[in-house]
Amino acid sequence: MKLDRILLSLLGVGLLLRFVLIFVTPLEHLVQIMSDDGFIAMQIMRNVVESGVVSFDGVVTTNGFQPLYYLILLPFFKLLSGVVAYETIALVMLSVFDVLTAWVLYSLVSMYYSDRTAKLTAAFWLFNPGTLFIMLMGVEASVSAFFLGVFALSYAKVKRGRHLTGAKLVGLGFLWGLLFWARTEFVLLGLPLLVDAWWHLRRKRGLRAGKSLGMLIAVGLAALLTVLPWLWFSWSLTGHVSQDSGRAIYALTHVVPWSLGLFVTKACVFLTKYALKVGNNLGSMALFGLMLGVLFRIVSPSREGRGSWLWLVGVALFLAALIPEPNLGLSADATQLALLVGLGVVSFVGTIGGLRGFSSEGELGKMLREQGYLLGFAVLHVLFYTTYLWLVQAWHIFSVLFIGVLFLVPPLFRTLLKQKRFLMIGFVFFVLLVKIFVLWSTPSMPWQVDMYHAGVWLGENTVEGTVVGAFDAGIVAYFSERETVNLDGVVNREAEVAFREGWTERYIAERGVSYLMGDKLVPDGFVEVQRFGDEIIFERR
Repeated sequence: MKLDRILLSLLGVGLLLRFVLIFVTPLEHLVQIMSDDGFIAMQIMRNVVESGVVSFDGVVTTNGFQPLYYLILLPFFKLLSGVVAYETIALVMLSVFDVLTAWVLYSLVSMYYSDRTAKLTAAFWLFNPGTLFIMLMGVEASVSAFFLGVFALSYAKVKRGRHLTGAKLVGLGFLWGLLFWARTEFVLLGLPLLVDAWWHLRRKRGLRAGKSLGMLIAVGLAALLTVLPWLWFSWSLTGHVSQDSGRAIYALTHVVPWSLGLFVTKACVFLTKYALKVGNNLGSMALFGLMLGVLFRIVSPSREGRGSWLWLVGVALFLAALIPEPNLGLSADATQLALLVGLGVVSFVGTIGGLRGFSSEGELGKMLREQGYLLGFAVLHVLFYTTYLWLVQAWHIFSVLFIGVLFLVPPLFRTLLKQKRFLMIGFVFFVLLVKIFVLWSTPSMPWQVDMYHAGVWLGENTVEGTVVGAFDAGIVAYFSERETVNLDGVVNREAEVAFREGWTERYIAERGVSYLMGDKLVPDGFVEVQRFGDEIIFERR
């Protein structure tokens, strides 16, 4: 992978921007950006480091996490424990992976486009508010995106190589297995990957069916052997290989009996939320699709009209950047949602039109032929979350975000460079920086500052050995440093079973919970003792 002075400077500035946001942002503001799941991850790692138990509450073991992220962070947690705050260690490491992903993206794009186009695409990743703020959530997304990029780059090089060796096939399988360690959803990559590899072996290399099948089996076996240690570890911890987090999310989102009407309604609501997440976390990048349509004469056939249309889209892009992310999902401000949905529909049409035109050109056409399996994975990703989990968080769509940047951004910058529209290129990055400021100044999870204050209060006003119960328990557990029972079951299989079978109140009593956070479920005998905004602390009397 190439690394020249300009690219190195871009990577350095991108890393500096992330460090500034990490070290300058006050903690009370940062907890409104980081996700509760990020604090859950850090609490589990804290228990591993300090007590040697793979558990969120220090009692019930769990496999409800993405293992590669933990394996990377644990040595630093162990080495710097008590010296540097755990959240700082995690965010610094995620920043490094986020910047390394830009480097891998540059290497991928430069296989198909000019060096300048590849550098601009890397810069787009570095200064994209979506990638930056998902990284700041403290979850594993930046790690998984990096390894997805490494896999895509390695696979492309294998396909271009003159000879297919056993080492190359085993290496691909190993990388696919690592992707599973990074995020288990990458098991979905298997179908499009194997179909693409079969087509390549049979059509491009002219190999016999038997030999092609043998090579695919070698890749699959290497991946399976890479994954087996984690599956064995999960089984030894919990008695099952499926993750606690996935089982709990399924239970929480399927609390009523299945019906066709319910499925259609939930699917429509979910797809709307998914589209909003993708559009917003790309830093309104979906609007670039309309730019593609304009540039390829889909909207304005005349050369003279194209410039006006392009700037009109640029202004719309700027206005979209001023819209904060809806922090209440589909119950957010109706005007805000209408603007985002409207822009998304128009942008989708432009994207399809633009890509259809650009696909006939050499660069994107070649990328689609070599990397098209990633689009297959993106489709399966949407179907999985739509038909199974019915829940989407920003970091869930990070792999789709990476794929979107890979396919959409290079043709845009390639055309702007070809037409010498340097002012428009500068304007695009200006809009991205504006969006970064908007998302930083109006965090998407403002209620979490109340959870932070509640956690601090519990730490200061209770003694060691106190047991706390909460449904969104990450922030409370991390800042109170008390045994905190996660009642939604995401990292607590006992609570998941209790919730699914309807005896959560009994489970609260069995665990000896003396303080409850929130009013989702308050058994008899608990009374309110403190309130921080909408967060209420109840004590058993």
